[in-house]
Amino acid sequence: METRTIENGCLRVVVAGNCINSLEFKGKNFFFPRGIITYEDGAKKMRGGSHPCFPIFGSTPPGFPEIPPHGWLRDTDPIMIKGKNDPYIIETYTNIGGTRNYPWLIGCITQFKICNNILLIQYTFKKVDTQESMAPFNLALHHYWVNPKGIKHNFNLDLPERPNNIFRGILEKAIKIRIDTPTPRIIPTVNFEIIGIGKVKMEMISDGENYIVVWSDNPDFLCIEQVINTPFNFGKTAGLHLHPGIFLAQFRLEFKEE
Repeated sequence: METRTIENGCLRVVVAGNCINSLEFKGKNFFFPRGIITYEDGAKKMRGGSHPCFPIFGSTPPGFPEIPPHGWLRDTDPIMIKGKNDPYIIETYTNIGGTRNYPWLIGCITQFKICNNILLIQYTFKKVDTQESMAPFNLALHHYWVNPKGIKHNFNLDLPERPNNIFRGILEKAIKIRIDTPTPRIIPTVNFEIIGIGKVKMEMISDGENYIVVWSDNPDFLCIEQVINTPFNFGKTAGLHLHPGIFLAQFRLEFKEE
């Protein structure tokens, strides 16, 4: 896929398709670089950077066998939108769907924009088919944060207080933390520090219920993911469905030195 870079005096972001390959703030890598890594059992997996998950976050949903894990958006080669003269903005356009089991065709505009120490990522989804029924979906951003000293001792993670937190405490390998925020239009904020690298503030705003997932299967990174609506509601009444209008989701990543 075509690679493009946006940078200013603080941030440098390398984008490939709809994914971020690497992100540096003031010369320090905040993302584990995207690439293939080999595990102890010989398995080779793509890890690192940041990628979108759409129209599903997680494994292939029941009843939709053609949707790959984490959906089509991350692996589909987009069209670069022309006419943008701003050197701090990248915009792409991608069509996904239109299969037998997922007949809806959805157009997605992805925008990456940097301003000083902030990276803004915005998605605009619109159903462009003639199907009368509404398209089910959920959306997530899958961030791989660099972890040079090991998960247990390297992250100070300040999660927002919610009454239904499943787990709070020391982060161990592969522990998952889920935070549900059932009020629509809420902006969940997560602050954390990567010791020796810097501090991050994560925010997102959209319709739907938002939550955070934290996990890892390798000591060199920690995934702290922003998720809009649980994939367990995919295709159900409680899940999100794309109407004839548009669905807008905005994500904000703010960086500071340690």
